[in-house]
Amino acid sequence: MTGGLTMINLIPLFIILLLAVPLYFLFRRFLEKHNILSGRKRTYLLLLSVLLTAVVIYTVFVFGALQLAFYYPRGDFTVREWKEDPGNRYTLVDSLLKDHSLIGMTREDVIELLGSDFGESGSSLFYDIGYPPSIVSLEPDRFYVNFDRGKVISAGDRPLE
Repeated sequence: MTGGLTMINLIPLFIILLLAVPLYFLFRRFLEKHNILSGRKRTYLLLLSVLLTAVVIYTVFVFGALQLAFYYPRGDFTVREWKEDPGNRYTLVDSLLKDHSLIGMTREDVIELLGSDFGESGSSLFYDIGYPPSIVSLEPDRFYVNFDRGKVISAGDRPLE
């Protein structure tokens, strides 16, 4: 890793400066219209106000975008909802793992609980759980139930390897 400024490091600064230009004219007009301060004091107030406002707007935008990007709805697992709405199963997985101890269940117990619309991969069953909100993935997620000697030993987003 090298020190110094790179193009990636300059992007936030560039965006803040782009925000600052219209803010400068807007704030300048406001200060002049309302005759708030004059001379250097007005200039300092104007520059400080513009820079702080631009940084706040940028920060709110970045955190808002991150919230949207990583928003992941959650729901309470019910057998009925799991079986009737396969496209939204991803909302139920956390509740399923928290409220139902799958570890130690037999294959038949798992199929009774989660249904027979599964695929198989080695010693694992998998259920398609829909398309969780994501920026990077365009494929549906899967919920794997991993078996060893006929009993569940783990469950989650990865098969046994």
